[in-house]
Amino acid sequence: GYDSYMDSIVIRETPICNPPTALVVSNITNNAAQLDFTAPASGSPVNYEVYYSTSNVAPGSSTVPQVTGVTGTTANLSGLTASTKYYVWVRSYCGGTDRSDWSVGTNFTTACDTASLPLNQGFNATTLPVCWSTSIVTGQSSSAISFLASSSNLTAAPQEGTHFVRYNSYSTSSGGEERLISPEMSSAGVPNLDVRFQWFQDGSSTYSTGAYLNEGVTVEWSADGTNWTTVQYFPRHVDGAPATGEWSAKSVNIPAAGNLTSFWVAFRFHSSYGYNMYLDNVSVLASVSLPVTISSFTGKLNGEANLLTWTTSTETNNRGFELQRSADGSSFSTIGFVASKGDNGNSNNTLSYAFADSKPISSSYYRLKQVDNDGKFRYSNTVLLARKFSEISLSSVFPNPAGERLNLVIASPKAAKVIVVITDLSGRVLMQSPVQLAEGSNKTTISLTGLASGSYLLKLVCADGCESSIIRFVRQ
Repeated sequence: GYDSYMDSIVIRETPICNPPTALVVSNITNNAAQLDFTAPASGSPVNYEVYYSTSNVAPGSSTVPQVTGVTGTTANLSGLTASTKYYVWVRSYCGGTDRSDWSVGTNFTTACDTASLPLNQGFNATTLPVCWSTSIVTGQSSSAISFLASSSNLTAAPQEGTHFVRYNSYSTSSGGEERLISPEMSSAGVPNLDVRFQWFQDGSSTYSTGAYLNEGVTVEWSADGTNWTTVQYFPRHVDGAPATGEWSAKSVNIPAAGNLTSFWVAFRFHSSYGYNMYLDNVSVLASVSLPVTISSFTGKLNGEANLLTWTTSTETNNRGFELQRSADGSSFSTIGFVASKGDNGNSNNTLSYAFADSKPISSSYYRLKQVDNDGKFRYSNTVLLARKFSEISLSSVFPNPAGERLNLVIASPKAAKVIVVITDLSGRVLMQSPVQLAEGSNKTTISLTGLASGSYLLKLVCADGCESSIIRFVRQ
């Protein structure tokens, strides 16, 4: 038959006492733990010795223990590192040079340090961040939370970094709920807190009525990690948002969580068996009083123009508001400015403002950039206004200046084929690219690889000979 093999033979005197059994670790903190064990059934150990390590490599007879002279069956381990997994073994000291074999080991993980503010988390890995946790609330047999670089139903990519949070409501039964829970934090010396995050919302007509309107996330907080207080609910479906979805900055204020030695924040997802839900870029930080409080920002179609209106309840040191527009909800450019109505930018009364965009595009995303007198600024929420056009028009080109690729947004009243024509400043044609348009707003990308750095003109030419307005762009 086959050969047989042996290796590493040791012959030694049999110990006069046996190792302990049934190791149990309790009272675990961020830097200490209590180890209990059962004394051997036979033999009379003088005392016990404990060895622990962050490596799961069993100790040998010559391994030096960290804890010695344990006279009972309880050992206290101290000086440990927070949020670290440890492996631990015990042996009996039998007197003289005689010791038992090491026991069967066990392991434990120390608690996390209490985090100080601000706490920032981008979820940029495939695993749960250290000291974050999940907890199923109801209606699920397993976790529906994962950390992805991309996702479908709805299609999404990270708002920042490489990964984001997905709650798989697309495959989770209606009524399922699960919390994503922050580490323990301290707000000592911080009287008021904000929780800011990016939330993916959509305006799709699918999964948009009835119970689907209850699909979303609720921000909660707790002073003990067990009993939770609701702060605010954010739905997945939002009328007026793009059908394909968009990231939207959210913020909630939690004054009750201020000046506490311990508190937690949670995001409680609720499934209605609709589209997936996405979360990214969470921050918990001291609340900062804003110099300008924008009470509302809305828009409506007003003849050939788009009318934007907003109100403020307070203004301090406010220079005014830049009106910014985007064709895709991402790349914004300034189209106007409205100065503050306050006395030198200051007011404690409600002030109303309006701005008319006389040359709107098919899908216009608007936001306010509120600018202080000292140059500091902040952005409002985004408003989307969509309209139909009677002729093909070139709504936007970006980025400008451009690199090797240029994005075009084209509005068309019907399906049609056009030619994108690029010329130099003298009108000499340099490039022509055919584009098939669908009815409505179209986004396409063309390559500029063959163009040298400089300024160029771009226009659309229809099959029936019509031409769009000419836009000038710069190739870097």
